[in-house]
Amino acid sequence: WNTITIVGHSSGGHVGVMASLEDPKLCDLLISISAIYDIPDHFEWETGRGVEEISAMKAACGMTFDNWVKASPTRILQDIVQQQHNLSSVEQKKKPLLPKIIVVHGGLDTTVPYTSALNFTKVALDLKQDVTLEILPTVAHADACFQLIIGGETRDKVLQRMGQVD
Repeated sequence: WNTITIVGHSSGGHVGVMASLEDPKLCDLLISISAIYDIPDHFEWETGRGVEEISAMKAACGMTFDNWVKASPTRILQDIVQQQHNLSSVEQKKKPLLPKIIVVHGGLDTTVPYTSALNFTKVALDLKQDVTLEILPTVAHADACFQLIIGGETRDKVLQRMGQVD
């Protein structure tokens, strides 16, 4: 029992990643499932679906574009990539910015598109972070949560990946 694992679905995954950016030693492993990683992009997605005015993310992340950027793990990591491009290789810090993260997302998710997970993972890997991505082709947004409880592809993949953690 000496390993701390945090599991979050949707907003819970977003909160877990944001908290880990504040303190990478918060946990040993973060499992982020069907999470939102870029609030401005997600707001555009919600606008296209006609649900932007009832979106909980809009209010939870501060109601303004600037606040949404500050609450977006992908954008925070992109800023760090830009900062590192301005440093010499000697000046660049190779420290963990995040704990080990397993990103899980359903390919059939129409609430939060899996491209959010793809973009976050790509930027995290650009920064040499210990992040893995699992896209589950037949899983929708709510299914991912339900399958953790009652069993299914999501739980099977999460348990498989957890077994691979040191």
